[in-house]
Amino acid sequence: MMSLAHTLFYCTCRCTGPLAWGWRGGSIALAIACFSTAGLAETLEQVWDAAIVASSRFEAAHRLSDSAAESLSASRGGRLPSLTLKSCYTVLNSEPAAKLNLPSLPINQFPLPEDISLSYPALIHLPLYTGGHLDRSTDAARAGIQTQAAANVCVASILKLKIADAYISMLSSRYREGLGTNTEVLDA
Repeated sequence: MMSLAHTLFYCTCRCTGPLAWGWRGGSIALAIACFSTAGLAETLEQVWDAAIVASSRFEAAHRLSDSAAESLSASRGGRLPSLTLKSCYTVLNSEPAAKLNLPSLPINQFPLPEDISLSYPALIHLPLYTGGHLDRSTDAARAGIQTQAAANVCVASILKLKIADAYISMLSSRYREGLGTNTEVLDA
């Protein structure tokens, strides 16, 4: 059975189109009427917590936070030396030779000793002076983390606002239903 939190989340976040608000309101009212019972009542905080856990937008915001943290780690790594190692192995079809076009020499081709060669180049890069680039990139990464933390709060707040609006609509409809039955009883 789908909980009230999942129903409210689905109805408030997944519906799109020109008539979405009408569908959302009707779906929420129907979901509340069908799935809420006295024994399974949920508080607004429980609904919020369940909706945040189920929200793909909130999960995406957290993944962007992780990405911002990795950007900070990468910007700090720019200060460290880097080492590049390579290996090269060359095999030629024929023995290499050098040709000279000098008429005074009796031999115009000189063989080179190796047709197979092996080499291991190593490169070390160390930033000595970057003109403040490393400091500014670290500052920018820290600002990105702060910005993403604020975006996470914003996503959670918007989700909570949508859920609270649906919750208040449900309480309002229950209150109106209660008033309607009381006036009918009074008229009889």
